Amino acid sequence: MLKSLLKVISSNILIQLIGVLSFPILVLVYTVEDISYLGTFIAYITILSIICSFRAENNLFIIKSIRQCESLAYFLYALSIIIGFILLILLSIASQFLDLADDLIYKLSVFGGVCYAIFNIKYNLLVRNKKENQFIRLKIIRMSLELLAIFLAYLLSFDISIYITLLCLTYLIPSLKKERISKSILLFFAGFNVFKNKISNVKYDFPASLLSVLTIYFPILYFFIIDEKIFSGIYFLLNRFIGAPSLLIAQSFNITLKQYATHEFLTRKSCSHTVNNAANLLLIKMLPLYILSGIAVAVFYKFYLSIYMQETALFFLIVLPIFITRFFFNCFSSIIYVMGLFKTNLTFQCIALFTSTLTLITPMEMETKILYFSFFVSLYYITYTLYILLLGNKEFN
Repeated sequence: MLKSLLKVISSNILIQLIGVLSFPILVLVYTVEDISYLGTFIAYITILSIICSFRAENNLFIIKSIRQCESLAYFLYALSIIIGFILLILLSIASQFLDLADDLIYKLSVFGGVCYAIFNIKYNLLVRNKKENQFIRLKIIRMSLELLAIFLAYLLSFDISIYITLLCLTYLIPSLKKERISKSILLFFAGFNVFKNKISNVKYDFPASLLSVLTIYFPILYFFIIDEKIFSGIYFLLNRFIGAPSLLIAQSFNITLKQYATHEFLTRKSCSHTVNNAANLLLIKMLPLYILSGIAVAVFYKFYLSIYMQETALFFLIVLPIFITRFFFNCFSSIIYVMGLFKTNLTFQCIALFTSTLTLITPMEMETKILYFSFFVSLYYITYTLYILLLGNKEFN
């Protein structure tokens, strides 16, 4: 497990270094309002990607047959494209009756949602089939294309909408694979049958995934809607420079844990051995990595964010616990999917969104809102993580 984990983490660190070192270039090209616009777009495509695929790719980890997994993936590719077209048609109809100020970002968001859905489906299929080299290469190619898009934005200084279009393509291009039409049709219908058999899971996991993403991106969307674009942009930058690196490390851990836990659960109906080894590895052996990460965060704030926006010190410190507790939650969250506890996950995600929404919309000073938001969301992640660890040691019949 340690060997696989180190391999995935090292590749993800390389990927994140590319992102961290290149993203400040965007700040030289675009204003904080543009960055807020970009953050809102990323929130939209993340939400729409879940709508396009119904997040049914999570079922890949509870299907024993590799052939069935591949069939389901092809069906979800087609489903994402079909839903994307439907959403574009509905958007075109709505624009005839409603005054949509940002019509372009909505259309780009639909396109981006389809691209991101296809990328996630392919990535999860490769993880499920334990093709480490391939899913690592997939992410490296995508990040390299994003780096190219950033440098083009810097050299040509084009509008933020053009950069967003290129960003969508960085998800689509690495996911493309040529297949015979006849084979694709057969896989589509075979995948549809698999999807029907797993619909009971999808009806819980689809809304749970939507709620989870809304909880993460709600501050960005909320600040953007109430015209606090400074807070929206800064929260997006924090999410990019602290949330994204910690998420990649957590995903590296989560991917390895998911592979071993899936095998153990399918054979023993328990993940206790995998979970206990993972907890020991995460809390003890990865301690040097946490120290280095803390130093990196301090350097980032000292030499970048504090220069970019001097008055963000308090905001930065208040929201930091969210990223820390979310990191540990993301390390173990796959146990819920491995055990197929989709209904339980939906319950927890409802609690998360309700709590985060209530704290931000309650009439209070902005600093007080952010403080309450950070406290309750962090408490939620701690509680859910402890629950997952206890669940991982339970045997299921």
